[in-house]
Amino acid sequence: AGEAAKLIDALRAKNGVGPDVSAIIMQADGTVVADHAADVAREPASTMKTLTSLAAASVLDMGDTLPTQTFLLQAEQGTDTVVIKGNGDMLLGAGDSDPDHVNGRAGLLTLAKNTAHALKQRGVTKVNLQYDDSLFGADRTPTGIEANNPDSLYYTPVSSMAIDGGRQWNGANPRNPDVFESYPALSQNTAADVTAIFRNLLGAQGITIVNAEPTRRTPISYAVFCLKKKTLPAQPHLHGFFALTPTTLVVRIAIQIFLAHVPSVCGLTFVVRGPAVTSPIYYS
Repeated sequence: AGEAAKLIDALRAKNGVGPDVSAIIMQADGTVVADHAADVAREPASTMKTLTSLAAASVLDMGDTLPTQTFLLQAEQGTDTVVIKGNGDMLLGAGDSDPDHVNGRAGLLTLAKNTAHALKQRGVTKVNLQYDDSLFGADRTPTGIEANNPDSLYYTPVSSMAIDGGRQWNGANPRNPDVFESYPALSQNTAADVTAIFRNLLGAQGITIVNAEPTRRTPISYAVFCLKKKTLPAQPHLHGFFALTPTTLVVRIAIQIFLAHVPSVCGLTFVVRGPAVTSPIYYS
């Protein structure tokens, strides 16, 4: 115990550690042999990503994907509706899919092109646009986080989809989207941001969006029949996802991923919901 206490004292004396630190040394059986300020409540540091990644790697396939999908709700009368549905990818890109990076590996422009092509094949050129951001439920922000999130620099509510983690670069984007050191403000409405950009991209592909503002919809009860499985480019690899995402969000999303065990990816799906028929258009 004495030697363990000396190790903690040496840690506290290190330059750069500072006075506000807790430390615990345990034996393999969990017995505490030395500690300092062990009962002080702390925010989890980014080192928690190591434990989260280890837990995820032991449960999940690191090549699994988090697809962002578009669905078509066919109306009996009036205008059909396209729904963009997120499944946890908060590292989308606004342009074409980029296979050389984790951040932006799946691009909304690619999704818009493929969605527009599929719509035109069905003879559909005019739609309403909605988004489904229901994946993580309603409770998305830890209590008291605002005290440690000045100017929205460190946290954005967990979301089913976001571009670049919600970072708002305002034209000062880093050359390499996977490497950056500054902390731009984070959007607090990332799913709506994605949908607004997707709306413009879909319109540029010749699809008229009827509703002035894309609306958020309640979850669709999907009765899913997988007819064909399709391998997608890893998007994003989960190890890259953890590296680029704030710690509090990593922990929260990891819990949800564990519970869901990552939804299967289906190449072709038909969904029946009341009088409307909902079918997937494309996913990125």
